[in-house]
Amino acid sequence: MPDPIERLAEMQRGDLPVHGGRTLAYVYDSGDPEVDRIAREAVAAYAASNALDPTAFPSLLRMENELVGFACDLLDAPESAVGR
Repeated sequence: MPDPIERLAEMQRGDLPVHGGRTLAYVYDSGDPEVDRIAREAVAAYAASNALDPTAFPSLLRMENELVGFACDLLDAPESAVGR
């Protein structure tokens, strides 16, 4: 049986690069290696979590609510908007 990580790397060889600012496919390249490191660590920290059950993972619900709140602020949503 092939190593799963090697298999993933082989499958990914045909993908567009996610760094360098030339891929417009729902990817974000900060251009900052430190931001990339933090993002990888954050994804790894929550890799086994499931946001579909906020009772089991309230930290994910908190992050979701914070993101909705940020969007409300950016869009000048009224105070009565859901998520505020």
